Amino acid sequence: MNESPSRHLPWLFVPVFGIVVYLCCQSWEYASVGTSVTVTVAMVGAVIAARQLLRRDGLCRDALSSCVMLIPFCSLMLVRLSVFDHVTLDYEWFLHPWVERLRETGGIAGLSEPLGNYNVPYLTWLAVFSYIPIHDLYLIKLLSIMFDVMLAYFLFKLAGELTDNPYARILCFLIALVLPTPILNGAYWGQCDSIYAALCAAALYFAVRVPKTMQLRENYTRFNSVLCYVFAALALGYKLQAIFIMPIIIPLLLAKRLSLKYVWVFPLTYLAIVAPALLAGRSITEVLTFYFVQTDSIGEGLNYNSPSIFALFWEWDNPAMWEKLGIVFAGAVCAFVVYIAYFRRKSLDTFTLLLLTGILAVGVPMFLPRMHDRYFFLADVLLLPLAVTYPTIAGAVALCGFASLLGYHAYLRQAWLLTMNYGFFAIAAAMLILLITLLFRRPKPDTERLHKIR
Repeated sequence: MNESPSRHLPWLFVPVFGIVVYLCCQSWEYASVGTSVTVTVAMVGAVIAARQLLRRDGLCRDALSSCVMLIPFCSLMLVRLSVFDHVTLDYEWFLHPWVERLRETGGIAGLSEPLGNYNVPYLTWLAVFSYIPIHDLYLIKLLSIMFDVMLAYFLFKLAGELTDNPYARILCFLIALVLPTPILNGAYWGQCDSIYAALCAAALYFAVRVPKTMQLRENYTRFNSVLCYVFAALALGYKLQAIFIMPIIIPLLLAKRLSLKYVWVFPLTYLAIVAPALLAGRSITEVLTFYFVQTDSIGEGLNYNSPSIFALFWEWDNPAMWEKLGIVFAGAVCAFVVYIAYFRRKSLDTFTLLLLTGILAVGVPMFLPRMHDRYFFLADVLLLPLAVTYPTIAGAVALCGFASLLGYHAYLRQAWLLTMNYGFFAIAAAMLILLITLLFRRPKPDTERLHKIR
């Protein structure tokens, strides 16, 4: 039987996309042939990997569905590449000097001394970049783009735990790539928040996924817990902001989705990812206490272009008192999530667990002092799987994105679009939507798909 020519149509996108990417790279100010080839190979690899991963999940099995995914996917990758030449103050003042310092001190060997306010895992990437004869601006942004794709994939997988509707799942994947904050954060700004967010999404997925058959339950018990702890440790290793949603581990334990038997994997993984600095000669005490020291370098102000509650006023009388009170309220959000999980422990379905995670992602930075413009990144993305399966949550996604964009605009344009108190009102409205959903939505047990750990 002759195969239909249309069956191979999606693969025609690959060389065409590669040519367009190469030409786009040639327009960059610091581009070389090596830069263009490296970025082209990475982008083509991302396209192929995305299609193959989606095929494994039952999507993109025919030419039409593949094209429906590939055309917007490739377009969104090109949108990112179009802003690769943009240079921000963060790059000029911090990222580029760090790479240069690591190059001068021997790359990985330079991790033996403190450098900046990023933890070892990300500095290890910068150390690797110091060996490569490609302008570090493009390598830094390319790394973030790769994790943009990983983030979109695991949000897609989380949506798959909530619905079998293929349109909702692929919509989640594409919206994750079109959200403005991830595009601005990595490709435009050169920041790395998509890294820890992708790792958080992966940890959540492995925590809540359920076996397709009861015979697989025993293996899922082991692998889910181990992989969840691995990705959670990786996320925390890259960014302290991952701690905003770490309290969800308690509801996951109450719902018997995780086992404490494998919690040792968490510290072991964390030690593994900071090992480059230890091997370079840095003391283990200095490495393990890095985040405690880092909190003192965030700044003395109560708010830094974030839509937290401290955006309500320009000045606060007795800021030390308000700072402590904010920490108490953030702790109250965590306590509320744990209480709800305990109260509903017999009916904690996957949707509720992800909803509680969203409440943490929104509520904790909403009350914490010294929050920066990018600290609501988790809230911007983790609500998406809920939104494509429960449309009410879409309003919360839009509100969180709007609030974050106000902070991004303030930094990137050095001007207010709207003052950040409007951002707080948006975040408060998003939180209200989440709480109303939690209150009025009736949990739907996963029945035969529910994964219980004995």
